[in-house]
Amino acid sequence: MTRAEALAEIDATLLRIGFLRDASAAFIPKWRGRIRAFRGELAVRVEVDDLDFARPPRICLEDRGAVDGRLYPHLLPASLAICYLDSNAAVLDRYRPGGTVLWCIQQAERVVSEVLRGAADRDFAHEFNVYWGLPVFFSDLPQDFEGKAAVAWVRLRAGYEVPVLAPHGKFATVFSTLHRKNGGGALDEIPCAAIRVDAALTIDAPDRWPPTQWARLSEWLDAVTPGTRIEVEAALIAARGNVRSVALHARNGVFMLLVTIPAVFRKLEFEKSRPGAMKGLLERYGVKFTVSTYGVERIDEAFVYGRNMNGEIPLAGKKILLIGCGTIGGYLGHMLAQNGAGTLGGQLILIDDDKLGPQNLGRHVLGMPYLDLNKAEALAQFIAEQLPHISVVGEPRDILEMKPRMYKVDLVIDATGTEAVSIAVNDFVVGIPGDKRPGLLHVWILGNGAAAQGLLHLGPETACYKCLKPDLAGEGRVGMLRGETELARVAGCADSVFVPFPVSASVQAAALGLEMVLDWGRGMPRALQRNRLLNPNQAHARKDSRIAPSPRCPACSSR
Repeated sequence: MTRAEALAEIDATLLRIGFLRDASAAFIPKWRGRIRAFRGELAVRVEVDDLDFARPPRICLEDRGAVDGRLYPHLLPASLAICYLDSNAAVLDRYRPGGTVLWCIQQAERVVSEVLRGAADRDFAHEFNVYWGLPVFFSDLPQDFEGKAAVAWVRLRAGYEVPVLAPHGKFATVFSTLHRKNGGGALDEIPCAAIRVDAALTIDAPDRWPPTQWARLSEWLDAVTPGTRIEVEAALIAARGNVRSVALHARNGVFMLLVTIPAVFRKLEFEKSRPGAMKGLLERYGVKFTVSTYGVERIDEAFVYGRNMNGEIPLAGKKILLIGCGTIGGYLGHMLAQNGAGTLGGQLILIDDDKLGPQNLGRHVLGMPYLDLNKAEALAQFIAEQLPHISVVGEPRDILEMKPRMYKVDLVIDATGTEAVSIAVNDFVVGIPGDKRPGLLHVWILGNGAAAQGLLHLGPETACYKCLKPDLAGEGRVGMLRGETELARVAGCADSVFVPFPVSASVQAAALGLEMVLDWGRGMPRALQRNRLLNPNQAHARKDSRIAPSPRCPACSSR
């Protein structure tokens, strides 16, 4: 359907309900008409700037007097745009443009009717951050935190600084590291009191919002969260400076407020008589103390690593040892960190004694800036720069030197993809006494990227890596390959032969490993041996299973 055809269909459909296209709108097509709402008919404007309907049409009230000058949920104050649809929750039909726009108008009509009737006022709490102020600050306050906090301007990149709110003296290493890396000095922490509010903040009087003076702010605090005004007042009295900040840490978010001292009270004698004078001034001259409100976006551990997991962080608090930071381990290490490994008291330990070379760039998570650096150390540096709150360390050592560390972790991951190393790691771990033995996950690629496989060993009752092929020269128990693996050779002696496969195989093997680690972290490991077919021409499919230990296994059968 051409653009002209789509517009003609919308014209015809909307004409039936009395909407006409605005001929003066040259770039963004607009239609004007009326919708039925709680108080009768209201004039609206419909703007369709995307005929693919990846974005829903924008629908705005035309008459500002229709809303009585008060604030309403689902109605943006500046533009009177109606929030009638979550674009992530519905798919609009681009092949029926007329019907699609008509359906959107009907949804807007329903929302406006509920809003004007007052039925949607309860949604103020859910949308409170929209009405409080623009999201200027980042909050790194832990859940339920209250007490001494601070704000520091952090230089995330050259020419771009953001204010970050965090517990006083406990700014995450990633912030100070980035700040220095981008030319900043030591972080300058500005004191800010964080007050815990055991309620969801909302709007008390939509016709007098937002609060711009202390008198109105204190009235609002008394209405929505009794007792909090006294705490905020005490924090303002205890603070110093002409602008004093308080963070309200509520159930529905963190909200910043700044109170500015009137110029007439910025005198030396006032500072000397503080705090008694401040309390009296707030009570008598509350309308003179201006209030600025700012939204806050969370960047704390629980939010960053729990948001995509419905609030859970299965790997938090766990000590995980990742052996091999090559093509599989590089991606897997980063994925583990993104899912909370190394957070909330846990640690992510990376082991590899190899350096990143030009031959690795085509299928490694690291790039040019890390050339000729040890892979484990470079990956740890990369993770620490990319993600906050991660306790990660890179060890440039041979795994055989690291065996004693395996006693002190919860999970060992072998991502070397090298059978000889995997056998050695397996032999050591299965020899650790049961009460001290960590979980052991192996993940590897078959052939030239034909398939990815993983095995999780959780004790004597489960198969170990050697159980899969008790005889080195014999057939494996979980084979998938259809033919031989092709090798490639480069000039040289040692390490001149390698197995070519695309980076997609590395990413999918890492993803398989992550799935198994997450299930382990949840205590629901399910199938301990898993398979992912990547190239049906080179391998056949195999079901995931909980394979039994082999009585002929030289590693675990005699222990």
